[in-house]
Amino acid sequence: MTDVDLSALEAVAGQCEALGVKVVRTVGDIKAVKTRVEIVENTIKAFGKIDVLVNSAGIFKASSVVQPNDANFDEVMDINVRCLYRMTSLCVPHLIKSKGNIVNVSSVAAKYPVQLDGMAYCVSKAAVDMLTKSTALELSSYGIRVNSVNPGYCHTGILRYIAAGDELEKVWSEVGQDHALGRTGEVEEISNMITYLASEEASFMTGSNVVVDGGYLIHKHTVSN
Repeated sequence: MTDVDLSALEAVAGQCEALGVKVVRTVGDIKAVKTRVEIVENTIKAFGKIDVLVNSAGIFKASSVVQPNDANFDEVMDINVRCLYRMTSLCVPHLIKSKGNIVNVSSVAAKYPVQLDGMAYCVSKAAVDMLTKSTALELSSYGIRVNSVNPGYCHTGILRYIAAGDELEKVWSEVGQDHALGRTGEVEEISNMITYLASEEASFMTGSNVVVDGGYLIHKHTVSN
């Protein structure tokens, strides 16, 4: 388990350990080569192998073509796409040995623009979907499965890039109405799908982009038309 935020990492790691799960922590910026190498080395040292890689790091920063911000665009692409690609490359030799699999965390933003200043995020998640399919094809001969999960809006820290305090609660409420089920998702509803895709129950699935969005896409499409 890794995070750039030590307090957040400790909070989640503590929840896992309370359930009797062994957790190996690596604190650092995923953009740094040193951090990515340490994640793999620490995992191998503790467990001797890697069975599953879950690429879940992601950020949102405003971007558009009318008011371009190259720094924001580049950072979103770097973390959401390039770091995913690089972590995958580092883990592949170990996954070949274990006949393991990969689950990438994408978004409904890969399928439908989510907001006017979300260009970089949407483009990055579309890239994650294609990277998932391309990697799945390349690694299929090694017996490695690669899938992605595409959540709708869920209660995670991602919206801290958009709002804060009382405004954040207002945004959550408004965003919930964009889903056919009338609410945003809970993290467990996404982690359940990640767990399924990583398990042998999904042994015949690879190259799939699985939408878990509370009906966000069908609702947005219906409203738009």
